[in-house]
Amino acid sequence: MADIEARLARFTLSPRKLIARALPAGATVVDVGCGDFHKTYNYLYQTNPELRIVGLDLGVERTQYGDSPVPDHIAATGRFRRLACDVSGEPLPFADGSVQGVYCSHLIEHVTRQEHVLAETFRILAPGGLLYLETPGPRSLIVKPGSWLSTIAISNPPNHWDDPTHVSPPWSIEELTSRLRGAGFDVLRSGYHREAGALLAPLYAGAMLVGLLPGLAAQTRAVLVGAGWWNLVGWPIWALARKPRNG
Repeated sequence: MADIEARLARFTLSPRKLIARALPAGATVVDVGCGDFHKTYNYLYQTNPELRIVGLDLGVERTQYGDSPVPDHIAATGRFRRLACDVSGEPLPFADGSVQGVYCSHLIEHVTRQEHVLAETFRILAPGGLLYLETPGPRSLIVKPGSWLSTIAISNPPNHWDDPTHVSPPWSIEELTSRLRGAGFDVLRSGYHREAGALLAPLYAGAMLVGLLPGLAAQTRAVLVGAGWWNLVGWPIWALARKPRNG
């Protein structure tokens, strides 16, 4: 990973793609709380299709939201494999220093033993390995729980506590970086997540407005309003961290 800084310097609108751009072809990435792999497929595989992605969730066909088979088009790539692991309490099923990347998106807020997850992530990463972590930030509390927005945006709840599976309060960027450093990581980058940057705020606002129009299908309205709101305010926060090469 000698050229990791050069790889990270390449422009990308979405920070979710940073880890895929930085890792070499053939690297193994563990997707902690993988669900149906739609995030790692869209952001990692589409950016670096030679990555090997191993997902961890409550069951091979089950997540905390219920049954979740891997979609056929993702399984057909041959680059994805899912293992059963309760990451909140069990050791991650990998040897020390055996993987090059970990992708942990909207998982940490679902577990009470957050330091356990961070410690296990650090343990399995090879020296110089990368962690991308995304979680709700302080702007997930702008609107009150159960607001009128939450009745529309079911897939992207406007308030952190609108999702009953969230068990831990949202972190600030400062707390996110502090916890990662406390676990031994070097934090390379962090920020508020917007899919295509802050400059496209008018697009996000427009998506919300369209989603509020009557007559659209409920699922379409949910996506437009929820994703529009998340991107408009910078609802999640993220960090890209590295295990020190002498770690």
